[in-house]
Amino acid sequence: YNLALPLIREVKDRQGESGVLNGLGTTYSQLARPDEALRSFQSALPLAHDVQDRESEAMTLCNLMSTCAKAKQFTLATAYGKQAINVFQTVRGHNQNLDTELQRSLLAKNRIIYERVASLMIKQNQLEEAEQVLRFLRQEDVVAFAKRDAQFVKELTSLSQPLLFTSAEKAQLPPAIAESATIGQGVQESRLWQQALQEREKAGDGRVALISTFNMEDGVHVILTTSKGRRAFSSSIKSADFDVLSQRLQDSLSQPDKDPRPDALKMYQVVFCDGQLEQALQQEGITTALWFSSGSLRYIPIDALYDGTHYLVQKPRANVYVTLASRRFFEAQSHGAALVAGVSKAHEMAGHFKGDAPLQFGALSNVPQELRSIVRDEAEGGTGPLAGRILLDHQFTAANLEKSLSQGASVVHIATHFALSRTEGSDSFLLLGDGSALPLTKWKEALKLKGVGLLTLSACETGIGQSDASGGEVSSIGEVSQYLGAQSAIVSLWPVADSSTADLMSDFYKRWHGAPERGKAWALREAQRALLGTNTAMPADLMLRGKPQQQDGNGGITFIKDLKHPYAHPFYWAPFSLIGNWK
Repeated sequence: YNLALPLIREVKDRQGESGVLNGLGTTYSQLARPDEALRSFQSALPLAHDVQDRESEAMTLCNLMSTCAKAKQFTLATAYGKQAINVFQTVRGHNQNLDTELQRSLLAKNRIIYERVASLMIKQNQLEEAEQVLRFLRQEDVVAFAKRDAQFVKELTSLSQPLLFTSAEKAQLPPAIAESATIGQGVQESRLWQQALQEREKAGDGRVALISTFNMEDGVHVILTTSKGRRAFSSSIKSADFDVLSQRLQDSLSQPDKDPRPDALKMYQVVFCDGQLEQALQQEGITTALWFSSGSLRYIPIDALYDGTHYLVQKPRANVYVTLASRRFFEAQSHGAALVAGVSKAHEMAGHFKGDAPLQFGALSNVPQELRSIVRDEAEGGTGPLAGRILLDHQFTAANLEKSLSQGASVVHIATHFALSRTEGSDSFLLLGDGSALPLTKWKEALKLKGVGLLTLSACETGIGQSDASGGEVSSIGEVSQYLGAQSAIVSLWPVADSSTADLMSDFYKRWHGAPERGKAWALREAQRALLGTNTAMPADLMLRGKPQQQDGNGGITFIKDLKHPYAHPFYWAPFSLIGNWK
């Protein structure tokens, strides 16, 4: 590198000179020569900035951040990290017209940098800024679904405000870089969330908290936001170990012959930071916890975590998931008819590729009673608590569903099979009553859910996102539905059993209709607790709603069934989670 520098300077290749200096700085870092590394990176930075090579500028800023952090110069490291994020956000804004897969690849490559900056911010007690970095990551999870919705893209962009700097941070940046650094305190979106919590408490909704979680290289970080302020907690667990634990727990939760409690206890200890978070929630008197997470924790129902004595669903606190869009729906109220639709008959569908075996979808014999227990529809024999309309089997077509939605509905409930493709979002679909598929792209692009207070997808794995080739995650059908206008959604996290799902949903709607002032989260939790403790006999056959899944059946601790409580395993009562407005 030292031999190359005079040569590249001689030909006045400033962009190339910046690259050589970055390589030289990286080499000095590897040789444990931090002062020389720092000087190399500092020399590279203005060159990349002057030639407007934004990606190289951002990476140089990241190198400076890492070098300063190793030297325990945390204020300067945070300043470089903030500016790196701001430059990356500018680059991402310019890349909106790129191929979606290329965008995801770029995000996956830079995700670790975002996480490192957030970790630095947490250590510097800049908690609002750390929350904003998490929002940046979540924005890219959903942007691909929103490209045809100009209004949503505009709203999404409004959340991407540049990170602000303290005067001390800006003073330490090189002059050319400091010009674009704005001095200020806090993050508007974080303050709006805190204001929303204050307003809900004034409205009599109890004590509400926002819990933001980060799974990073150095551990799991948790930020607790209440109406009064913010606090941070952490657990020391490597990111790879956390992902292994998460996957193991997902497997045991979704297989009723495995005991999830050992791993559910370990996950509880990690997420609740060895009891510190639980103690804080109790001290604050929190009655509703809103979880804003990224990564694999999104696919673990918080209520299925185990504290060593009880599942969290057996505690009085409600746990709800929230999205970037949730805040705007906290005060929304919808009143009107319900639309319920479902499939009860067996169907066969051709495989996706030539030569693939056809997909076999078994009959869901409990769906007709499930729908009738929700809605009063004399023509279809409905005797449920909600006024509305039933679309069953041949009536449940894409055209009828779209037409009914256009006429307005405050509650939409769909009970059918959901076929999840874990590699291509466009291959995932809901099965319609005529045997055709309603692909995920149809939900994203055609069906309008504005004015819908609750969308319930009583199907298989509707809350699971898709994993792309770079390892990043994009949003699921349940979360996307909220972006399309639904104030809240109930979605499933693994293949659900037909019989227990019908019982759970019937009980949920009866409780919610009977005490609407207590809210959806309360009604769902009470219905889950009732199913957990029920002594109703289990059907001999276990029909799952969704594309047939193959389980390896290996490993794990065998779950000892309680004949007095046949649905005690979380597989039956815990698959559904509420997203958004909990009231």
